[in-house]
Amino acid sequence: MCEIIEKNEEIEFPLNEEIIIEILDLRYGKKSLIVEALYEDLVFTFNVFWTNKFSSADNKFSFKILDEDKQLVAPDYELIAKFDLTKSGYLKCLSARIKE
Repeated sequence: MCEIIEKNEEIEFPLNEEIIIEILDLRYGKKSLIVEALYEDLVFTFNVFWTNKFSSADNKFSFKILDEDKQLVAPDYELIAKFDLTKSGYLKCLSARIKE
């Protein structure tokens, strides 16, 4: 478990476990997409990088979700995802797939 401090309260975030998330927002960073997501009552962000085709580490899900006008758009479906921490303490999306 990873403890994330959000507004002076600690929330346990499961690492290396599949969890259900909802993507709230997608936006471009310098060399990444910044993904804002919701897990239970926790809003959190993580990056996916262009060098990995904006995908999860297993390359099975691309977070570069575009609408018909080629604009980034948050999808209207939930994902099953798994995260770990990088050496520098950031969340890394190990795997993701659409929840059916």
